[in-house]
Amino acid sequence: MESSFYETVLSTFMASIKSVGTACTLASLGIYLHQCGFIVGNGKRTLALISQQVTIPLLFFTKILYCNQDWSTDPCPNVTDSLNDAWILLVWPIWVCSSGLVVGYIVTILANVPKHQCNSIMASIAFGNSTGLPITLLTVIHANFGSSSVLGSVDPTLFLSVYLVIYPILQWGLGGMLLAPPSPTTTAETKKRKQSSLVRKTSSVTETEAESSDDDNNDDGMEMEAGNNTIIGMKRQLSMKSSIRQKLVHNVINCNKMSNEKYQINHRGLECVDASMYISIQENLNRWGKPVYRTARKGSFYGDSDDQIEIDDDNTALEECMNMNMTTRTESGADIGMDMDISEQDVPHQRHHDDSNTNTTIDESSALLTATTKTSSDSTKRYSNVSSCKGRGGVNEENKENKLMDTIRLILKRCFQPPVIAALLGLLFASFPVLRGILVDIDDRNGTAPFQWFFDGLYEIGQSAVPINMMILGCNLSASYMLEQEPTSSTSSSSDSNYPSNSNNKFFSNKASLYVVIGKMIVMPIVGVLSTLLLQTVYTVSEEIAGGLYLVLLIVFLCPTANNVMVMVELSSGGSGGGGSKEGMARIIAYQYAVAPIVLSGTVTGSVLMASYMAKTSN
Repeated sequence: MESSFYETVLSTFMASIKSVGTACTLASLGIYLHQCGFIVGNGKRTLALISQQVTIPLLFFTKILYCNQDWSTDPCPNVTDSLNDAWILLVWPIWVCSSGLVVGYIVTILANVPKHQCNSIMASIAFGNSTGLPITLLTVIHANFGSSSVLGSVDPTLFLSVYLVIYPILQWGLGGMLLAPPSPTTTAETKKRKQSSLVRKTSSVTETEAESSDDDNNDDGMEMEAGNNTIIGMKRQLSMKSSIRQKLVHNVINCNKMSNEKYQINHRGLECVDASMYISIQENLNRWGKPVYRTARKGSFYGDSDDQIEIDDDNTALEECMNMNMTTRTESGADIGMDMDISEQDVPHQRHHDDSNTNTTIDESSALLTATTKTSSDSTKRYSNVSSCKGRGGVNEENKENKLMDTIRLILKRCFQPPVIAALLGLLFASFPVLRGILVDIDDRNGTAPFQWFFDGLYEIGQSAVPINMMILGCNLSASYMLEQEPTSSTSSSSDSNYPSNSNNKFFSNKASLYVVIGKMIVMPIVGVLSTLLLQTVYTVSEEIAGGLYLVLLIVFLCPTANNVMVMVELSSGGSGGGGSKEGMARIIAYQYAVAPIVLSGTVTGSVLMASYMAKTSN
């Protein structure tokens, strides 16, 4: 009796080693292809799309409808007949995720994890791999046991497909909440801090330039007393240049002021551009130096004509340009100097009403400015017509409705992924023997169904899901290693940065990473075993499906963190959502798979033994 027990344990452990070894072999192929540069970037994304959109859905769909065509007189197994006993799989994901959140919360306390990283730690333990690795393990385990055994009679991937009906909803719903980007208030506070630093830096620059402009004014005043009309014109241009400069800095500093609606219509997107652009534009223009007497360089800020003109006409032309620009600004309703055209900044002026003065010597600038004025007035008219037809209240209500509909579509899109839809369709076809009989011969099982050829093609495509999934897993592990190595080189090259702690914030501490590996790979399997043992006392299952059902209930507790968690972290504000980071999550996942060949083999062995024992004692 004792020797048979040890033989059972040994055979089970060898089967587990084979399962994990097969998975590691397939994953190593993905690592090789990624390291060699054969599957990178869009190639890896294409493989992931093929797996998500084609192979995994077809695997679930064909597994539910499959019936071995061996000319047997026994009826084909129907998973829908056992759904009354397998309803626990619909609520089991809630228990798995809840247990993971509790374990993750305990890990954050024991490891003294910073508050902004707690959600990422909890998500890494709560959401395990539920497709690629479990499918591989269940498929290999089922193949290593005979059809007469409790684990070989029914394919356990059938029950995994039922489990995956609810699990993606929790993964993308609850995981999206945990890994959500920072709140708008936090973002606003960060922007205010950045703007305050910009104010301090810009004010010092303004004071320095004001002093230099005063010195220039004094020098120009001394030369003006000599009666040089040329210097008078240069002084006027420089004073206008200094005034524009000061107004520009003032508008950049106060760029947090909301512009009115007309300006937002005519200049959409300019408020969101980095304010330093406008300072750099003026600085680049100032590099050309002072204007030459009686000439205006072509393409410069002060004019477009190369002809020699009198100084009085030049000054009149400049004043006309500024007056026309300000007229355009007034008609367009722009209160803030945030336009890309530097000549349109707010400068003290007097508005001219004489149409004859609009014809100046700067022909090209006048034509452009007149066209701009017409365009702005046309835009204002169109905006007023739209406003008269539709009130602000109606627009706000429509925006709220659109946001609500977009949110509903996003939730439905994330919850009802192609694997979920395929599993539901498989259950629907299996519920009606007429529909199932069109694709599979369920009468005499000799392959004479009308569309048996079509089902066989779908079945063969679905069988490629396991190798493709493990290749993707290997590519992700290789990419995780590369992401882990990249910050080291970047930090060494930028050791003199003003913010040396930013690179460290991308990763979790070694203590936290160790506790996550222990919590996910050791504590969670223990929770799964205890939960399943407790469930057996209050939940009765038929002996036919008990082995596969209990194995699925246990196997979902064993697997490392899902790669989708790293995807969600990356999608949440570029990797900063919820205090997590793509690099830190990649390191944690890599650590879990590094210990998987040893730890996972032991936990899978224990799960197989527990499932066999509970299946034999279920009745």
